[in-house]
Order: sequence, then C-alpha cells, then structure tokens
Amino acid sequence: MTPSWSCKIPDKYKKQVRSFFTDLQERIKYRRFLRSLKSVPVRGVKVLTWDEWGKGEYVWTDNPVWILADICRRAGQPLDTTCEGIRSIYRAAMACEELVCNISITDRKIEKY
Repeated sequence: MTPSWSCKIPDKYKKQVRSFFTDLQERIKYRRFLRSLKSVPVRGVKVLTWDEWGKGEYVWTDNPVWILADICRRAGQPLDTTCEGIRSIYRAAMACEELVCNISITDRKIEKY
C-alpha cells in the first residue's frame, strides 16, 4: 500500500494555492509544447534601422551591423548619432548586404550573402 497524506489548507490561502497549481500546470503544458517542436526556423530580428539621412524604422533583418547597433542601443552604449556616424553605420550595413558572386572551378556561379 502506498503511503498517502493530506493536509487542510486554510480558507484564506486556497485561492493562492489554486492559482499556483493552475500556473504550474500551464507552464508544464507549455514546456511540453516547446519540447514537441523539433526546430523553429527564425531568420533575423526586428531592429531599428535607418537610411543614409537618419530616418529610422523597425524592420526584420539578419544584417549583423543592424543587430550589433541594436544590442549596443539596448545595453545603453551610446552610438554616434552625428550625421557622419549615422552614414558610417549605414555604409557598413550596406556592405554586409552586398551580394558576392564567385565563379567556382566548374564555372558555376555561386552566390553568397
């Protein structure tokens, strides 16, 4: 026979105990759901980007320059917001987005990002 025990929860704590176990059950369900996913392809991050003149907008990107600038901004590290600083960050981002085309030994074009 399996030993069992029970205890009486005072009325003033029943609501808190019930919500705790409900939250716990929801977290366990969510964890099981996450484990059931084999892989979730995510490409890029939604970050603040801007054009050469400093007009900014939030877009999804996988450009390492925009992601690094966003990490610095969120960490509280000041970015060079002068006109020349914005243009240099923009030029670096555009260099990272440039498509590089190589010719392999078999004369097939290989495109790299």
